[in-house]
Amino acid sequence: MRGFLKKDLALLYNTGKVYLAVIAMGIVLGLVNKEMRSFSSSFIMIMLALAGASTLSYDDFENGMPFLMSLPVSKKTYIKEKYLICFLSGAVGLVIAAVLGTVIFKMPLIHGEEPMLLVFPVFFAIAEIMTAVMIPTRIKFGPEKSRIVGMGFVVAIFGIGYLFKLFSVDIDALIRDAQENIPKLALVLGVMVFCMVIMLISYTFSVKALEKKEF
Repeated sequence: MRGFLKKDLALLYNTGKVYLAVIAMGIVLGLVNKEMRSFSSSFIMIMLALAGASTLSYDDFENGMPFLMSLPVSKKTYIKEKYLICFLSGAVGLVIAAVLGTVIFKMPLIHGEEPMLLVFPVFFAIAEIMTAVMIPTRIKFGPEKSRIVGMGFVVAIFGIGYLFKLFSVDIDALIRDAQENIPKLALVLGVMVFCMVIMLISYTFSVKALEKKEF
């Protein structure tokens, strides 16, 4: 696993300029519009978490997967490393967002409408859930079909949003009610537990999907 991890860290380092631009864009967005501080911070977290999942595309480049699978490591080890690199890249995004929120955006830590201890763990969990969807989809369907599946996933999200609107479901009111009636700590813990369950299901599916593939 250490060799895979070094390879992916080198890949992310070589594409670092792209993510520096993402961080810069998030900073500008948060400074221009104070109400967008949480969004810009979460945007940085999500993009950096997805950077880990993007290493799957590099592995497929120029028929790279058959070579990687010929190495003396198991397919399960390969999958474990992918989830680890996604967690590490997301954790880096979380640290960067926390520094920006504290130093530049002056976001409250505990109290206020958007406290960092409530908002950031939730967005970190969302970022990891997104990678939990991307990894098995990419392994199962390959580079081309996974894009179609990803587009279908986005369309499904918008479709759900449209149904909520069609049936006059006030999402903002539901979120406010949850914040008012559920203790903040319990809400964060619930989201984190849900994230771990999704990650476990995703990991199991990814291992089975890769083990069925022949290279």
